Amino acid sequence: MKVNTQLGTYNKLMRHMRGATPALNLVVESERILTNILPSLSGKFGVSNIQSLEAVAKRDVAEGRPLVLLRIDARAQLQTIGDSAANLGTTGSEAVTAFCKSTKTAPDAINGLGGLCSRLVSQSADAYVALVLLDQQTSPINPIIRRLLLSHCSSEVPATVIVVSDEPITDTCMLSYMPVIHASRPAIHELSSTFSTMLERSVELHGHELTASSQEGVAVETIPECSRLLARSLAGLDFPMAMVLLRLHMAAKLEESEDNKALSLNATELASEKAEVLNQQGFVTLINELFSEERIGGLARLKQWIRQRKLGFTEHAHEQKLALPKGVMLVGPPGTAKSLSAKMIAHSFGMPLIRLDIGALFNKMLGSSERSMRTALSIADASAPCVLLLDECDKAMGGMDGSTSDGGTSSRMRGTLLTWLAEKQSEVFVVATANNILGMPPEMTRAGRWIESCRP
Repeated sequence: MKVNTQLGTYNKLMRHMRGATPALNLVVESERILTNILPSLSGKFGVSNIQSLEAVAKRDVAEGRPLVLLRIDARAQLQTIGDSAANLGTTGSEAVTAFCKSTKTAPDAINGLGGLCSRLVSQSADAYVALVLLDQQTSPINPIIRRLLLSHCSSEVPATVIVVSDEPITDTCMLSYMPVIHASRPAIHELSSTFSTMLERSVELHGHELTASSQEGVAVETIPECSRLLARSLAGLDFPMAMVLLRLHMAAKLEESEDNKALSLNATELASEKAEVLNQQGFVTLINELFSEERIGGLARLKQWIRQRKLGFTEHAHEQKLALPKGVMLVGPPGTAKSLSAKMIAHSFGMPLIRLDIGALFNKMLGSSERSMRTALSIADASAPCVLLLDECDKAMGGMDGSTSDGGTSSRMRGTLLTWLAEKQSEVFVVATANNILGMPPEMTRAGRWIESCRP
């Protein structure tokens, strides 16, 4: 069973709501999770049902309390997200509607949460209540909002206030009450769903004859197949950038068309444009030049090992619920085809190859290095299935020995990477290369961290 990262974010959010966590800080494209992922999952399984990750993944609907999501929009109007008050009953829905009409500012909304929860309980419409404050109202958090949030956290109101922002809140007093959830980047299935809607509208408006060609030159014509192909080409980008690249690509292809009726999209060109965007970040590079086994001499044992591990990504392996292959560490002196083997592995698996430059992640700004590490790993998760190359990791991580000379930045980055390696559920095969592993932290090379350590 494939468990995507959106469901992981959904599960974290639901866990805090069920526990009535007073305040949350949801960062990194979090509005997309609240306005798209969460309502669609709630509507699909019944708004009144709050499921665990396993229940959602198994399509198993369980009984639960209703969920009410409230959000203040740019016009300072309080409104429900989706149809989240539908299962409260008549009196409960009327109470939510009256609360939304009488509330015009964020302070009023925070102050009124206790009264709303009390009314719902008295009317036998007890529910999980969450108020969403977008970053345009709260970034930076003004003193009034800060005092109200701290007051709300110290009260016993069974409601959650979710602060949506692009950057984590750094106020130490707020962080003592406010857990931070980092929302994931859009996965292939989410991009595919949105692209499908965009293509359908374009075909309806202009009557295009739609085709899309893959990197192997195979052409598809149906909208679901086209959207899936385009989503795979743009996976790993954040949602706005993926939409912009696709719109620009569609406009360029329409201009090339003689009668403005044939819309022929090219996944290879989109992948190249994505590579340019990713490469601009400096620490993530999409490598397009891959090599087949025939172009690399020797390494017979490694090639056989790769062919065996390739079977772990097949549909049969998923049906049998076999564990996904984790990765491999290639150790050897310079010039023994370690990086070249990573390109061979990506070609054999039929996956894109993403190179992570750990040294480029370090930044003098406090917290920026750790944030860059999380961003790089989220790109890899969103690009799955893919191969992630940690090149020369002995040099990049040799200094991560727990020293406090850098304020603990190296240790925190190492911890983030090790946690991700141990808990990742996405189809990301990690290839690490090293010349000498004696200077590396022992937890990076311990038994079980990788499938195997191979010497090319």
